[in-house]
Amino acid sequence: DKVQEPKAAPLVRGQKIHKLAEDYVKAQAPGRMPKELAQFTREFNQLREDGGVAEQQWAFDKSWAPSDWFGPTTWVRVVADAHYFRYNAEGEATTLVVVDYKTGKKKGDGAYEDQLELYATAGFCTFEVSTVVVELWFLDSGDIVADEYQEREVPASKKRWAKRAGRMLRDVTFAATPNFACRWCAFNATKGGPCEEGRTA
Repeated sequence: DKVQEPKAAPLVRGQKIHKLAEDYVKAQAPGRMPKELAQFTREFNQLREDGGVAEQQWAFDKSWAPSDWFGPTTWVRVVADAHYFRYNAEGEATTLVVVDYKTGKKKGDGAYEDQLELYATAGFCTFEVSTVVVELWFLDSGDIVADEYQEREVPASKKRWAKRAGRMLRDVTFAATPNFACRWCAFNATKGGPCEEGRTA
């Protein structure tokens, strides 16, 4: 129905901090480090020195060919908060490093495997590199979750995502699927919202 969901305080805070990080990475001249980013002072400064690029939008069609963000054949979109390259002795960009900023609490082991793999697959489909490293920076706690992927892993990754997306791509009704997450939804009937399906979830 394209009804705008109200923005909760954590989301508003997260968007503000993401903008601070974006502006700091894009800044050409040295500037004062925002206190919200202070846990990663060294990493942000290194990101700027390494020519980090902020806020890139990568979109792909079902064959993982790059497409327009709102193109009619687009089926997956990825926003990279920042990325940069590592070079070999010959000066060739062989490794892409993708960085995603987090403002919430770090979850347990294995909680981010899907996101890490998706960023890596998108990176391989955007740039000609042999390795992709994906790092999640938890700006509040100072933690980093990272993993490394090789180009040979891409075909299997594409198959996994095609299988997972199959049900969504075949759907023509988009029926409600109540679950435990309904308790946090602003449209839940128990909160005065219009969604009856989530009343007892």
